[in-house]
Amino acid sequence: MDTEGGITVHSIVTSLTPARSVEGVDAEEIVSGPLALNATRPGGLTFCKLEGSEAVKAVRRSTAKVVLVHEAVLRSFPDGLHGKTLIGCESPRNSFIDLVDAFWPELLRDSEANDGATVHPTAKIGSNVILGPHVTVGANCELGNDVVVHGGACLYPETVLGARVRIDANAVIGSPGFGFEKQADGRWRRFPQLARVVLADDVEIGAGACIDRGALTDTIIGEGTKVDDLAYIAHNVKIGRHCLVMASSVIAGSCRLHDEVVVSPRAVVRDHCEIGAGAHVGLGAVVVQDVAPGTVVVGIPARYMRDGSYRG
Repeated sequence: MDTEGGITVHSIVTSLTPARSVEGVDAEEIVSGPLALNATRPGGLTFCKLEGSEAVKAVRRSTAKVVLVHEAVLRSFPDGLHGKTLIGCESPRNSFIDLVDAFWPELLRDSEANDGATVHPTAKIGSNVILGPHVTVGANCELGNDVVVHGGACLYPETVLGARVRIDANAVIGSPGFGFEKQADGRWRRFPQLARVVLADDVEIGAGACIDRGALTDTIIGEGTKVDDLAYIAHNVKIGRHCLVMASSVIAGSCRLHDEVVVSPRAVVRDHCEIGAGAHVGLGAVVVQDVAPGTVVVGIPARYMRDGSYRG
């Protein structure tokens, strides 16, 4: 049950599905809120993703009331741990996310609805959409349900956002792609950028990121893909489902990233390259040719890792 002033240990234990192994339960103890494993504030909920002796040390030092740990770590405390409730989980980090979503959703609120946003009258806005201050939504944009767009972000005309898309502050979505044709007199003439940016459901775009609209075909970001702060995705790029494009990366024009590709921070992928499903581009790598599915490439220019030991 819940008690005024906080969430009880009992509530946390019973909310986890499937049922988890638990040590040291004091069911009516109050859990003050989520906190870091090494936080000095006592009484909250945390998780430990470490294993073995390092996990045991970290859990003993923690001031948290409830600690989510791997099942094997739980077995290191057969008699429990005074003053703590330990909960064994397959993935402590995922269980922590579930519990914060369930019990402290107010901590996730991060923008006020329609506070000073500029929305073109032809834009189609779904239900429960939050637009932060100074957001611009251009003509004929389409925003699905439960979209959040933070302050200063700009959605150029025709941009399409699926359900539950999140755009962080000052991101630019749908700006004209960088396409120019050289003239006989040496001048550069802009090639028409006539297509759109389409972000599928559950895509997240980091602060200051820029995604250019396509020239004649759409720039597409697939379902569940996450793009980090200050990343740049050029025109005509197609990115598959559940990819990660990390901070300050550059994906040049007309590249294709298949599902579950990971691009590490400050990596660069040359135009027209294809990155196979499940491939991993290492930190700061420069990709100048196609990358096979399920492989790891590192370095400048990027080369395959021989033993596959890279973890990113």
